[in-house]
Amino acid sequence: MFTSQDCFLSRKRWEKLLYNRPSGFDTVLSQTGIDWVHDDYMTPLAKMPAILREGRKLRDANNHNMPVDAAYVAQLLRRAETLRATFVSWHDRFEKLDYGPIEVPSQDPSSLYETVLSYSNVWAGGMYMSYWATMLILQETLNQCQYPIDYSESNHQLVRNILRSVETVAADVMGPYRIGYSIRIAYEFADIRAQAWVTSLLVGFQKRYAAVSAEKYPEPAANEYQYS
Repeated sequence: MFTSQDCFLSRKRWEKLLYNRPSGFDTVLSQTGIDWVHDDYMTPLAKMPAILREGRKLRDANNHNMPVDAAYVAQLLRRAETLRATFVSWHDRFEKLDYGPIEVPSQDPSSLYETVLSYSNVWAGGMYMSYWATMLILQETLNQCQYPIDYSESNHQLVRNILRSVETVAADVMGPYRIGYSIRIAYEFADIRAQAWVTSLLVGFQKRYAAVSAEKYPEPAANEYQYS
């Protein structure tokens, strides 16, 4: 993400390796036998670091009223728009598997929400959270490109979906691993109260999965989004 080169996993030779991984490589697949869930999601996901890198650059330029090259913005818009369509198509098929969340009362006294999202398969829940985080990146990039559709309201809902899924999807030993990517992206959009809540959860999570550590997160601070 922080180099001028795209992720090596997006190269064709690595895509071939992805599609020829050992049987049972992914936990969701070993339980469902639907290979495309992993393959069709992870392949375009390898293109996301480049979008995130350029999207952050554009957001910083916009926030500081710096001039941006119109051709650069147009190219980024096309890439984000195309990739978003790919993920939407994946999600439409994934929804048909009926792993979608249901609302249940929260069992966590510290929760920000009276009801949270629960899943019949927590690994499928992790896929939903990852998808929502990816859509947050793509849609905010499109917003920064002055896309004709304003995704601000949709992004607010995506943040809520992610935060309301943490309690159930992160419940067991592998939980922090499943939510690591999505919770970090949602944190960038959350208000101070939600950020502080996430930070308190990370203290417990890092005992099970060191990569999810509160020390790797910025201190809670106000931002232009303030979602919760």
